[in-house]
Amino acid sequence: MSAVVVNEKDFADPNFDPKKWINTVLKVNSINTSDDAKATEEDEESTDMTMLTTRLQLMSESTSQEFDRLSTQVVKSMPHVLYDLKMLSDNAKLVQNRIEEVRNNLSLVEDDTKIALEKLNRSHTVKTHMEECRIILLEESNHLEKLKEEEERKRQQEEAERKAIEEAAAAAVAAKAKALEEENEKKRQIEAEKEEEMRRRRKEEQEKEEKEKDEREAARAPSPEIDGDALEYGHVQLPPLRQPPPRQHTFQQIQKQTATSSDHNDGYLQQISGSVSPQVSSVFKKIGVPLDKLWQ
Repeated sequence: MSAVVVNEKDFADPNFDPKKWINTVLKVNSINTSDDAKATEEDEESTDMTMLTTRLQLMSESTSQEFDRLSTQVVKSMPHVLYDLKMLSDNAKLVQNRIEEVRNNLSLVEDDTKIALEKLNRSHTVKTHMEECRIILLEESNHLEKLKEEEERKRQQEEAERKAIEEAAAAAVAAKAKALEEENEKKRQIEAEKEEEMRRRRKEEQEKEEKEKDEREAARAPSPEIDGDALEYGHVQLPPLRQPPPRQHTFQQIQKQTATSSDHNDGYLQQISGSVSPQVSSVFKKIGVPLDKLWQ
């Protein structure tokens, strides 16, 4: 038979159940003693209950004695405890006062902190607004720069167009001047050709007038006559042996004289056909008179 085991910690459980605890202890004890030879179950249970009761009484007495001892000790130490409690109370009040002071100081600090935070918030707000203004100004500056670049580009484009127009106008003026110069040159050439033509015509007219003048002079000139000293042979007059030198006439005058006096001289030529000298024959040949046909 084994001793009943009682654990004091079980009684400290807030949910302690006496019936359950007793049944648990007796059951464990019966299990531990089930192997004992030649022992009845009832005797074992009675013995275990007796031992448990005795054990509980002993533990109760021991606990009562310990409680009495602790109570006496507590009562004896009560003044000191009260003093300690008073000291704790005073210290608590002091701590409370300190806490109030700290709280007040914290409120002051909070107020100062709030003021400082408000200042910081105001500074932050001012900074934020300034940054927004700076961003707007930068955007406006970029917009102005873009406008300036656009205006500069337009100005350069207009300048290029103006230069192109001026160059085109200059080229047109140069082309017009060149065309005018060419036209003037053509006019000068035409005028020169006209002047040349006029000079040629005047020259031709002058030559024609001179020719007509020569012809008129040749027409007014007297016809050549045979000297009175010429010899006559039958009905034919012969030229003198010595003839005077003939007058110098141009070829046109000779032709004119020949044409105007051909009818008048036919009889004379027929008269001298038998006695024509070589000099007269050469003169007739020069003036184009065919001697072989005059006598037919």
